[in-house]
Amino acid sequence: MKTEFLMRITLLMLVAIIATGCIGGSSNSDEQKINDILDQYEQATKAKDAKLIASLATYPIYIANEYVTSETKAAERLAANFRFIDRFEQFEITDREISIQKNEAVATFTVKSATTSRFGPPSSEERQQTIRFRKVGKTWKITKF
Repeated sequence: MKTEFLMRITLLMLVAIIATGCIGGSSNSDEQKINDILDQYEQATKAKDAKLIASLATYPIYIANEYVTSETKAAERLAANFRFIDRFEQFEITDREISIQKNEAVATFTVKSATTSRFGPPSSEERQQTIRFRKVGKTWKITKF
């Protein structure tokens, strides 16, 4: 009788752990997927990889309030922005806040950046940025930078 009681308690605890996502559930969560995209965005920006950044989005998209209809045009637009930067000394995304509503999400975060340019002195800034996402199938894509 005592053994049966312990087995039931153990089974109940195991079900509770799985239901709350404490075993293996968190790594594939929507929030983690969006954080992974933000990590890729951060690394691609540091590398000035406009094609990679463009591949993270769905189209059409707004980039800096400009309507862009294709990944190729987005990569061209982003590459044009990078022409003024010789290199990123720093590009870091911190203080991430992600809000998910069904198939839409908004990430608000702080960007800390420092750049060098042949057109002027080095510059640095810290600013708030918001990126919007949409879930396409099982994949999250950026819908507005």
